[in-house]
Amino acid sequence: MESKAALGWAARDASGHLSPYSFSRVLRDGDVTIKVLFCGVCHTDLHIIKNEWGNAMYPVVPGHEVVGVVTDVGSGVTKFTTGDTVGVGYFIDSCRTCESCSTGHENYCPNVVLASNGVDRDGVTTTQGGFSDVVVVDQHYVVRIPPSLPLDGAAPLLCAGVTVYSPMVEYGLNVPGKRLGVVGLGGLGHIAVKFGKAFGMAVTVISSSPAKRDEAIERLGADEFLVSRDTEQMKAAAGTMDGIIDTVSAGHQIVPLLALLKPMGQMVVVGAPSTPLELPAYAIITGGKRVAGNGVGSIADCQAMLDFAGQHGITADIELVRMDYVNTAIERLERNDVRYRFVVDVSQGAAAMSYHCRALVVHGPFLHPLFSPGAAAPAPSLRVSVGLPSRALRLPPPARASVEKREQQVTMEEQGCQAAFGWAARDDTGVLSPYNFSRRVPKDDDVTIKVLYCGICHTDLHIIKNDWGNAMYPVVPGHEIVGVVTGVGGGVTRFKAGDTVGVGYFVGSCRSCESCGKGNENYCAGVVQTSNGVDHTHGGVPTKGGFSDVIVVNEHYVVRVPDGLALDRTAPLLCAGVTVYSPMMRHGLNEPGKHLGVVGLGGLGHVAVKFGKAFGMKVTVISTSASKRQEAIENLGADEFLISRDPEQMKAATGTMDGIIDTVSAWHPITPLLALLKPLGQMVIVGGPSKPLELPAYAFVPGGKGVAGNSVGSVGDCQAMLEFAGKHGIGAEVEVIKMDYVNTAIERLEKNDVRYRFVIDVAGSLGSAA
Repeated sequence: MESKAALGWAARDASGHLSPYSFSRVLRDGDVTIKVLFCGVCHTDLHIIKNEWGNAMYPVVPGHEVVGVVTDVGSGVTKFTTGDTVGVGYFIDSCRTCESCSTGHENYCPNVVLASNGVDRDGVTTTQGGFSDVVVVDQHYVVRIPPSLPLDGAAPLLCAGVTVYSPMVEYGLNVPGKRLGVVGLGGLGHIAVKFGKAFGMAVTVISSSPAKRDEAIERLGADEFLVSRDTEQMKAAAGTMDGIIDTVSAGHQIVPLLALLKPMGQMVVVGAPSTPLELPAYAIITGGKRVAGNGVGSIADCQAMLDFAGQHGITADIELVRMDYVNTAIERLERNDVRYRFVVDVSQGAAAMSYHCRALVVHGPFLHPLFSPGAAAPAPSLRVSVGLPSRALRLPPPARASVEKREQQVTMEEQGCQAAFGWAARDDTGVLSPYNFSRRVPKDDDVTIKVLYCGICHTDLHIIKNDWGNAMYPVVPGHEIVGVVTGVGGGVTRFKAGDTVGVGYFVGSCRSCESCGKGNENYCAGVVQTSNGVDHTHGGVPTKGGFSDVIVVNEHYVVRVPDGLALDRTAPLLCAGVTVYSPMMRHGLNEPGKHLGVVGLGGLGHVAVKFGKAFGMKVTVISTSASKRQEAIENLGADEFLISRDPEQMKAATGTMDGIIDTVSAWHPITPLLALLKPLGQMVIVGGPSKPLELPAYAFVPGGKGVAGNSVGSVGDCQAMLEFAGKHGIGAEVEVIKMDYVNTAIERLEKNDVRYRFVIDVAGSLGSAA
């Protein structure tokens, strides 16, 4: 096999000091030989040459932001000719046969070959990077540089550029008019601002340093600037952003950043903090938000990014240095003393130094597959304090009703509104007892429903015991309601007397916000919960739930129960069912042949298994309890069962799942669960641990994985879920009880002593329980 002599600069040990080094490059038929003109200096180069990730294979020639000119091509090369200006990025080979490669995501191939400090396809040769005069690369991993781009400024785009561009396109953060937040204004951040503006987005830079405001707005063209340490600024911007690109590698709080997102917003982490990020479940569940990682981009992403950059004249802001200055540049990079990227003028060996104003650079590129978190002390955090609730489930609780609203309720009852009878909790003991009250007089668009069955959800327990501090006593719980229509208003068009219907977690929303306009009423800021909510449309009175004989609901929030479904087993679907069905649909976890993991086999988990099997998926139940294996496989039809405490079982299942639905409300480590996902896999949290989850960057950034939250589902989701359940005969496994047993049921629910949901036979027992 032919070889070509090469000269570069290499590190020989963990000091990271670089010096001249002669070596050779191997030539193959499909290879392109490239004379290196420029090579960017990335923070990853620093980590590698100093062996901070413990995997350096000395001598190491760093460099993976390579721009050069083709000097020769192998006989099998068809894409390039001598004289072409080209680039080479973070990796130079992959297996080309795995699922990631076959779907055009070579960057997530488990056998990806890094441009520097990787192991070549022969399994022996160590790859050497672009701090050298020549590189030899298979044509598939070479990209074309548009003629309009200056070559020195284009070099950092091959890592920093594609690292921010790829997730922007992947997550729809490239739509004109959308609002993008960019956290950190360093090597990656400043390019993200440029791409965002070129996409036509409104871009806000979020930084801990007020000194960067002028740079962000006047020079880079950002629309707004937020000081992340300023709680008033952050509060004012809450819920305004469609997406966030987080480029910060120092440890920082992400809860204040997630608060900036609109419902169903995306935050993509491309930095690599050495300490785990703290992720409280409520921060993503209540808004259906997602935290995703991203590892550079595919070859196609890189070419598309360069073409877009060429069209819009986007390059990195750089300081050009000669090779004999590279050790000084590395030292300065360690001090974040560069604005914004160093680029080595490799071909000339010397160039005029161009010193600019110095600014903090916080850079976190794609991590090596062997990366493990370092022990470096974390940098100062964003320091925005957000209080944690004791538990976070589904939708955020509303504010406590005022005395005035309570008086309004009394006034309504005195005015002769429709009489109702239910069971209510009067204080935080949570003990329920008979309670007479009034439902509002039905309006033209209202449906009056006789309640037949109502499920008992864990949320009911939290509310009646005032665990969230917002109970408006007396509280009539219940939001998993199945009943029959007994009357309709003059404007009702969808229902008639005698229809069998359901009512779920909410009975009102503003109908004018962005979420409502998109059919995501469950994420409306003004959503009205079925129980213990505040009904502003009808006098601001507290809502009373389905532990009662009758309920009056606007027709928009009522769903039709298909014929053939057992009504008692249908009731829990109105909350538990849609809570797992909705994210399965949203995240593509409804495709036959895909592999779904379900964490926890309780009220939500057992329904998730049923939906997964009905979708035609392979379903694996993941539980801490080995005793649930038979139940999962023989009774519910799961294909496999994993004991999460068994490291050998978990290791054997690594990288096998397309998605995971995590239904567990007790705190648990999620890193082992993320390891089960394939690249680009999604884990959806629907349980609500009270303690923040720990999310290490290495667990989701290298594989481009995501951790999303979900809160119940929209009215449309709920109707679609019921129709799917009707078609496939899906119902919850329930224990039907009488109303006079409800306090015992609540006690048992606290001890998780139910298989799998309690359902009250309201119509069959409420009268006798009075």
